Amino acid sequence: MIHHSLLHQAASLVVFLAAAAAPLSAAVFSGSAYEGFEYAVSNMGNTLNGGTGFNATGDPGAANTTTWGVGTNLTPGGTAANQAITAAGLSYASPGYAASAGGAAQVTGVGGTGQIGRSLGQTVDAGTFYFSYLTQKTVAELRSTNFALFGTNERLAIGQIASNVNTRDQDGTWLAGAGANSGSFVALVSNSQNSPAALPSDPSSFNGVYVNQTAPVAFQANATFLVVGKIEFGFNAGIEDRFSLYINPGNLTDESSLTPYLVLDHSDFGSLTGFRLFSGATAGGFNATTTLIDEVRFGSSFAQVIPEPGSAGLGLLAMAGLLRRRRP
Repeated sequence: MIHHSLLHQAASLVVFLAAAAAPLSAAVFSGSAYEGFEYAVSNMGNTLNGGTGFNATGDPGAANTTTWGVGTNLTPGGTAANQAITAAGLSYASPGYAASAGGAAQVTGVGGTGQIGRSLGQTVDAGTFYFSYLTQKTVAELRSTNFALFGTNERLAIGQIASNVNTRDQDGTWLAGAGANSGSFVALVSNSQNSPAALPSDPSSFNGVYVNQTAPVAFQANATFLVVGKIEFGFNAGIEDRFSLYINPGNLTDESSLTPYLVLDHSDFGSLTGFRLFSGATAGGFNATTTLIDEVRFGSSFAQVIPEPGSAGLGLLAMAGLLRRRRP
């Protein structure tokens, strides 16, 4: 006969092993979110809450639960004029990209740092997370201006990063003569990354500015760029995250045919909860810059963040029509 205590110990061991094997709680981005800046011309402040899908389930038909300028590190910077809505939005010259609607967000560092952000309405730290936006630099200066993803702090920024030092590749190798102040599109992995020492690669490789050195794309003034990003959480042993960046992708229907502009696969972006638009004020030998951002999208697939012609994001009028159709 097997003693009862032995059975109890065996059962406890099974429970322990099962618990050890069970994955920690993780959150995949749900649904989709879209911000087309379909607001009246005004300063953005902290009251605008349009767009769709900014809620816990990413449901375009449900009410948004987040507002611009509310949240840690997402509040407006400078004066009210440093973040405003313009009358005209940005248009991307591709037959495979939908026409934009409404205005655009303008962030300017003239007279003070321009910055404002918005919470996603959900936390993302698992699965594959995509985002896209249109951007145009309207002042030909090299001061930092970017689109950044946030958790508790800034995790990843894409755009132009002003720096008087050289940059490095993702393995921490310094690239002589490749200063981040070149005016090219780069990715900045922030110094606020969580627990880089826990990752299997060189911890010194995670924080810094990274740029594709083979064919850098200049962030030219008065030109509109389509930026698409993809984060694959835990792609390497469930620890390291991989980030792929596309600038003006040539094929808007087949991601597999594209070569990323930049790939970083030694990072840990932690949990993402929001995003921020930024243009720096005059500082460190750099003059202030001004940038437009439009057609911001989030989703879990490439197709969700690349709108087909005739299917531009749901704006206020489209939302009203959707609600009317849902009524019995």
